[in-house]
Amino acid sequence: MHGHIKMHHAHTNVIGLGDSSVWKVPFLPRIVYLFLAPLSVPVITPLVALAHLKGHSLGVVVRTVLMIALGLYSQYWLLINVSGFRSVHGALFCMLVCRAMLSVPYIHVNIFQ
Repeated sequence: MHGHIKMHHAHTNVIGLGDSSVWKVPFLPRIVYLFLAPLSVPVITPLVALAHLKGHSLGVVVRTVLMIALGLYSQYWLLINVSGFRSVHGALFCMLVCRAMLSVPYIHVNIFQ
């Protein structure tokens, strides 16, 4: 418990003290980093993906943008047509919450890369 909770989680986003990670925000307090920052991951993930495309061929860029759009639209379509959401805002909020919940394990697993 001491090694994992007090040593690992106490410094997951402190450069030089924690484990390596590609998603470090050292200026955030631990509570904000662990509980509020994951809500922004679904919003910034497509933007980060697009930023990583700099220097790639046009075909790769178009394919990636289409796959991102297809993934987002597919989840939206399923929420509206299968899950029974009647509100566009409700479906979009559900998408944000679902993706944010899954980003917490992503951040944690990413630390061990």
